[in-house]
Amino acid sequence: MKEISARLSAALSGNKNAAVAIRSDPLESQILINQNYAGRGTVPAREYPPGRITIAVAAEGYSPQNVETELAGGELAEIDVNLIPLEYAEININIPDRTGVSIYQGSLYVGEAPLTLRLPVDQLKFITAETPGGEEAKVVFTTPDFPGETFDLSLVTKRPPPLGLRRVNNARARYYWAWGGTWITGIAAWISYGVYSGRSAVLSQSNSPEFYDSTRRIYYVSTGAMVLLGAAVVHEIYQMYRYLGTAMEGATPIFNWGKTDK
Repeated sequence: MKEISARLSAALSGNKNAAVAIRSDPLESQILINQNYAGRGTVPAREYPPGRITIAVAAEGYSPQNVETELAGGELAEIDVNLIPLEYAEININIPDRTGVSIYQGSLYVGEAPLTLRLPVDQLKFITAETPGGEEAKVVFTTPDFPGETFDLSLVTKRPPPLGLRRVNNARARYYWAWGGTWITGIAAWISYGVYSGRSAVLSQSNSPEFYDSTRRIYYVSTGAMVLLGAAVVHEIYQMYRYLGTAMEGATPIFNWGKTDK
């Protein structure tokens, strides 16, 4: 619809259309122009309204390439695209002390561990391992930028957290309660200490036993409030780490490579 509208606008305004011709290597490359399929290998001159166009070229075993260009009215743009062959590295996937573990690359089943995958270098991959007993391991990694090398990826499977128990929501609620308790005990400690400090400053000028006794009681209250504040802070820190740990328990780890021998 965009292309039809642009052609109609150019025709009504009297502007000349532009044209673009594309040659790609290898010849089996598929070519898209503005996300529409245009052909394979070579696209002869084809008219387009003046303006910016995006050309996408892809072929199996090659790195895809995008080209953007601005077409002027009456211009014939000839574009050559040479795709670069992909380079590969081998990844050995091992699951210690486990047999019959299914390995998935994304959602595609690729075999059972131990397994060697030949993957293009410097690309993001997502691997899942699932045992017959319901344990699993997930990992995200960028394939090594060392073509022809062999790398080891060792995964440890574990049973995933149970679903439907609202564990993250419960941990978050406990943290919020702990955070609120810290504020309440902090305000109580601040007020009681302020009262005690004010009375203590004039205690030496008073001869009243009642004033002395009440000041001493406020001292005990202030000290107790300080102790409660410390306990509340420790409890809040504990609940915060518990909340973060629960929230990140199901997160997929990112693996960093260490090169091994071939």
